[in-house]
Amino acid sequence: MLSKVISMVYFYILLLSEIKEQLSLPLGGSEACLRTFRVVRNNETAGHSSVLVCCLLFICSYLDVSWFVFSCSDWYYARSPFLKSHLNADIINHLYELNEIQFDVASRGYDLDSEWPTFARLRTLGSAVSVHGWRPPSRCSSVNSLVSSYSQQAQDFLPGQDFGTSLLGDLGELGELSCSATEDLRIELDQSELRQQQLLEQVRLLTDQSAELRQEVSDLQQKLFAAESANQEPLKKSDQAEKANGQWPEDLDPKPQETSRHLEERLSIAENKNMELLAKLDGALSEKGQQVANYCDSAWKIQELLSKLKEVEVERLEAKRESEDRGRKAERLVQELKAREEKLKESEEKLGKLRASTEDDKIAAVQQADELRTVVNRLQGALSVKEREAGNLNTQLQDLQSLLETREQQVEEMKKEHEDLQQKNTGLKESLDVQIVSLQEQIKAKKTELSASTQKVQQLENQSRKLSGLSQKLECQSKKLDEYKTQCTNLMEINAKLLQTVKRTEESSRELAQSRAAMENELAALKASEKQLKSKLDLSGLEVEEREKSLLEENQRLEESIQQARIESSAKDLEMQKLEKELKELHAAVKEKSEGFDTRPEEAIVKKEEQNQDLYLSKTFETGQAASRIALVEAQLDLNMKEVSRLQEEVVELRAQVQVTADEKMKLQALQEVTESSREDLRAQAEQLKAQVEELNRQHVEELLRCREREEALAKERDNEAKARGELQAQVASMREDLRILKRQNSTLALENGDAREALHRANTETAELGVHVCMLTGQNEEAHLRWEELSTRLQELEEEAQEEAQTLSLSVDALSKDNAQLLEDLKGKEELTKAMQELQARLEEVQEEARSLQEGGQKEMDALRLQLSEETIQHQNQIKVGVLVYVLICRDALKRKVLVKKLNKTRYFCRFKFFCNVFLII
Repeated sequence: MLSKVISMVYFYILLLSEIKEQLSLPLGGSEACLRTFRVVRNNETAGHSSVLVCCLLFICSYLDVSWFVFSCSDWYYARSPFLKSHLNADIINHLYELNEIQFDVASRGYDLDSEWPTFARLRTLGSAVSVHGWRPPSRCSSVNSLVSSYSQQAQDFLPGQDFGTSLLGDLGELGELSCSATEDLRIELDQSELRQQQLLEQVRLLTDQSAELRQEVSDLQQKLFAAESANQEPLKKSDQAEKANGQWPEDLDPKPQETSRHLEERLSIAENKNMELLAKLDGALSEKGQQVANYCDSAWKIQELLSKLKEVEVERLEAKRESEDRGRKAERLVQELKAREEKLKESEEKLGKLRASTEDDKIAAVQQADELRTVVNRLQGALSVKEREAGNLNTQLQDLQSLLETREQQVEEMKKEHEDLQQKNTGLKESLDVQIVSLQEQIKAKKTELSASTQKVQQLENQSRKLSGLSQKLECQSKKLDEYKTQCTNLMEINAKLLQTVKRTEESSRELAQSRAAMENELAALKASEKQLKSKLDLSGLEVEEREKSLLEENQRLEESIQQARIESSAKDLEMQKLEKELKELHAAVKEKSEGFDTRPEEAIVKKEEQNQDLYLSKTFETGQAASRIALVEAQLDLNMKEVSRLQEEVVELRAQVQVTADEKMKLQALQEVTESSREDLRAQAEQLKAQVEELNRQHVEELLRCREREEALAKERDNEAKARGELQAQVASMREDLRILKRQNSTLALENGDAREALHRANTETAELGVHVCMLTGQNEEAHLRWEELSTRLQELEEEAQEEAQTLSLSVDALSKDNAQLLEDLKGKEELTKAMQELQARLEEVQEEARSLQEGGQKEMDALRLQLSEETIQHQNQIKVGVLVYVLICRDALKRKVLVKKLNKTRYFCRFKFFCNVFLII
């Protein structure tokens, strides 16, 4: 039976190892099981318990127990131990203890290599194990176990299967890259597992303690029941004794009650401890569960980051390769350009020689033109300088315009601030109006109080008159009146003190009046300064006038409010004076009444004095409030005046800045006018010079026409005078025909040069397009393209110079024809004429040969350049095609891999289900 189990497990493990390239889950446990089964097959002394342990360990380490139960729950009856989590864990722990393994199996896929079972390292293995050279690696995750162990053992254990080499190579690179990060994670995971084990031990200890406490509680409850039953008997006896004697026994034993209370307290304490321990356990378990979840999430994230890192490194390597290839191409282009530069230098040397031969003939005819050109160039240089100065002036104008715009923005901001200040002033005015209204209402209320106080005084006078008739009855109270007199004297002293305070208030009112006068002086000065500002602002513009108007209006409003406050204060002062007079009159009346009516009762005098004191205090309080309000209003006015002065200073500064900018504008306008006048003068001079040049050209043309006419006249004369020279004329005609042929050849050469220019232009456009493509691909070939453009420009210059030289040659031919004519006139002998003609023919042939050699060299260089450009374009196109094909192949491979992974995942889950169902059915 066990041999069947071993064979089945071995078969399914081999099946899983064959498709491990496509599996996303780690297979460290499967490799460990392969090693153990091979060892067990070779070892006959190994027990069957090791086989069972390997099976169960492989199942529990490779898959989650919850998934296993979910997939195999239909194969077990309801009371099976494998369906109960606590029994399942106990079974696995006991199986580990059988083989001396001291760590728990987690559902994340740990290897069994850290603490390998003892039966896997028996001495009876012989040479089989020594050949492989197996060493127990450190405890790590399954990815690195695949990298470390599979590279040494997979080929020996499975020689006929070469699956997954590329996948293992990739995994090895990943392991090397992520060594430090994964090691840190492993350390943290090991620490978390140790903490979990410690917590589990603490939980076990706490559960043991709780069980002990529960036993103690049960024992205590039994003792309580026994104590209560023991207490009931003496209670019954005591009841009987009470009935008999009518008294409660004094010497009753209180020990049972105390013990019961003590036991109840211990029970409550134990229950509280249990509740606290349970709460702590719940909190610790929840925290550890959260920590474990966080660790798992971090591990998955790290694996994703490692995969991304690998992709980025692959892309970086590809970019390096591409950059190296492009650098090599750039070096090749540089070398080719150097070779072409050398060729061009040789051609330039040849052209220099030709120029040296033709410069002597050119100098006399070109001196005047050179002088005129130098003059024109100087004028053009002066014009360019003036234009640059004008451009600088324009830039300065633009800068000034920008400054003016900024200043205008600042002025707008000042407007906004001024509007805000106006709003604040309106708010202050409204608050002052509200305060004035409240003061008026208070004054009205005080007037009503004064009228009520006068009525009370009249009532008191009437009462005093009535009391005068009762003076006889109050003689017996004369002694008491003496005491009241002393009190009256005290009250008089108090009234004197109050009068002093009134004087002090008057002095403070005088000081306020002085401060008002000072404020008026300041307002006058501000008005004067405002008038000055008006006179200055009239020059600056309408906007500033509007601001001044608004400021003047605000100042007028403030002055009106000040005047109103002054009027109100003067009215209040008058009222205060009236009240003081009334107080003095009342004091005098009180003195007279106290002297004339010594027999008055105590109550009337006390009432009068209290009323007088209340009135005086109320009046003084009102005067104090009015003074404080006036002070507040004055302080607000001071603040407003300070703000107005600040705004005026800012307006003055802005006006000064505006004046400065206006002066600068005037200066710049003057400079512009000067530059424009200088430009016009220079233009006039240039036009004059152009007219002079045109006149000189016309004179040259007229002289040439005259020369031609003279030549024709001389020819006619020669025809008439020398008929014998017909042969010579025939020779001259043949020479002319040769010259015409040369001219035609020159024209054809000019056309060919034009075609060559067009071809060069096309080549330049094509090189520019290729340069754009190369810049898109790499930024390192810019120097090569710049050199290429310089060479193209040099070629164009050389072609232009060749054209000029051809023109000069044609001119020299004309000059030679003229020289021939003169020689014909001067020479008399046929021999001399023939020699001169032969020399001219030799020169013409040399010139033609040099021109042909130059044309052939230019055509060869053009053909070479065209070939190189075509080859480079073909290479670039091939590179682009190769890149596109590689991209398409990569996309196809990725799609194929995705499809294979999906299929293999399906087969994997089916094989697992089938394997474990068969294993547990066999068990």
